[in-house]
Amino acid sequence: MKPLLRHFAKRDRSPLAAANGPAASTGALWPGQVVFPTGSADAGAWRRRLQLVRAITLSPGALVILAGQSRLDNWAMLLASMVLGRRRAAFFHGAAFASMPGRFGALADAVLLRHCHGVFVGSERGCARAIAADVPPRRIFACRPPAVLPDRFDAGTALRERIEHAPAPHAPNFLHIGTLTHAPALLLLLRAFAAARQTWPAATLSLVGTGPGYGRLRATANALGLGSSVRFLGTMAQPDFATEYRKASCLVLPDAAQRWHPLVREALSYGCPVVVSVNNDDAGELVRDGVTGLYFKAGDTAALAGSLAQVPRQFGDAAATAARCQAIALEDTPASAGRAIAAGCMRIMAAKE
Repeated sequence: MKPLLRHFAKRDRSPLAAANGPAASTGALWPGQVVFPTGSADAGAWRRRLQLVRAITLSPGALVILAGQSRLDNWAMLLASMVLGRRRAAFFHGAAFASMPGRFGALADAVLLRHCHGVFVGSERGCARAIAADVPPRRIFACRPPAVLPDRFDAGTALRERIEHAPAPHAPNFLHIGTLTHAPALLLLLRAFAAARQTWPAATLSLVGTGPGYGRLRATANALGLGSSVRFLGTMAQPDFATEYRKASCLVLPDAAQRWHPLVREALSYGCPVVVSVNNDDAGELVRDGVTGLYFKAGDTAALAGSLAQVPRQFGDAAATAARCQAIALEDTPASAGRAIAAGCMRIMAAKE
C-alpha cells in the first residue's frame, strides 16, 4: 500500500502531496509573541483558555493554529477564531489529540477538523483519520514533530555513550517514564515484567516519575514477588532522562489509549529502542518491529511479556540498534518541521475558500 503521507521535500510525492500543489517558499522568520512565558501548564486550565482567546482577539494574524494542550483548549481557540473570521489550522499530532477519545470525543474531533482550513498530521494513521473525518486531502499537510532535545545534544556523543552504558543482554533494564497512577497500563506493565523475568531472572524495571499510585504500585510489585527488581526512581528533570535512556534496554509505553507520545522520538534519538502498543501511531513508522522497537496487542499482558522477553535477543547489539534508532528519529528536525508548517500555512492562506 502506498503511503498516504510524505514530506514536502521528498521527491517521490504521494497523491496527497500532489493535491497540495508545489511547495511554497517560506521566506524569513515571522515575528512572534510568547503567550505563556513560564509554560502553558503553569497557567491553569481555564486561565490558559482565557489567555488563548485573548491572544487571538488581540492578534492581527489572519490564521490561527490550534495547538492547545487539551481538546477544550482547541475548541476555545476554534470558536474565538470563527467569531473573528480568522482561518484555522489544527495540529492533529499534538498533546490535545494524544489520547484515544470515546465515541462522543471522536465525533467532536471530526467536527473540529472539518471547521479548519488545514490539518497538520504527523503519521500515516493521523492522515487516514483526518480523511475519515471528511477533511479534504488538499487540506491535509505533513508535519512530523521532531524530538525535543537539549541544545547541547550531539548525536555522535549520544551514540558513544549509549554503546558504553547499554545493559548486558542477560540483565535487561526496562524503562518507563510517566506519572505513577494505579491505572490499568501500569498494572499491565508490572504483570508483564513479572512474566518476562521467568526468561530473564536478572531483569530490572525502572520507573521514573511520581504520582498518587506509588503506594499501590509498590504493593502490587511486592505481591508479584518483584521486590528490588522494580526501581522507583522518583521525579527527574527532562534533561536527566538521557542518563536513563543510555542504561535502558528499551523504553516501555504500555498505555493502550495513547496514540502519540513525545518520548518515543526522544528515546530513539539517544539510541534506545521503544516498546509500544499497536494503538500508538508510531507503531510501524518510528517504532519498526524488530528494528527500532517492538509493538504488542493493546491490553494483552502475555503479548507485552513476550515483547519484553524478545528485547535482549532483538537488540543485543547495542551499537547497531542505536545507529538504527538514531537514523530514523533524527530524520525529522525542528528546521524541517518549521518549513512544513510555514509551507502549509502559506497554502492555507492562498486557498480560495
